[in-house]
Amino acid sequence: CASSAKLAGYRSVSEYMITQIVGWVLVFVLAFPLTYPLLLRMINCVLSFGDGPLQLLLAFLCCPLAYMYIYVCGGICWGAWLTLVKEPSPIQLLVFLLVLAALIMQLLWLFQNPSRRRTESCRCVKRQTYEALAHVQSGE
Repeated sequence: CASSAKLAGYRSVSEYMITQIVGWVLVFVLAFPLTYPLLLRMINCVLSFGDGPLQLLLAFLCCPLAYMYIYVCGGICWGAWLTLVKEPSPIQLLVFLLVLAALIMQLLWLFQNPSRRRTESCRCVKRQTYEALAHVQSGE
């Protein structure tokens, strides 16, 4: 650990270890939990647009895209944290806080109870539209 801390430019092993621990905790708490809700929402969206080979292909692409997005979020979180630790400044603090806020907002949105949301699926909206058109055509 001492050689890794020295090579990474830290003043002490404890500073290096604390930075690593906090960085991993941030990623495990703020980035990685986004994976499955994001993946399930992507697949749900793809499945709502009909059937066929294109839909199957898009559903298969959802998994790598979700994981790529999560690792990008984790990388941004690590980058903001390490930059704040290595070169502290008010701008770096602001960037770090903005990254944290964005990740927390994503978590809140993705883990929000679906019954509390007022949005409807595309199928439901299409059915309501067709029912409304049927009433207009029948003269009711």
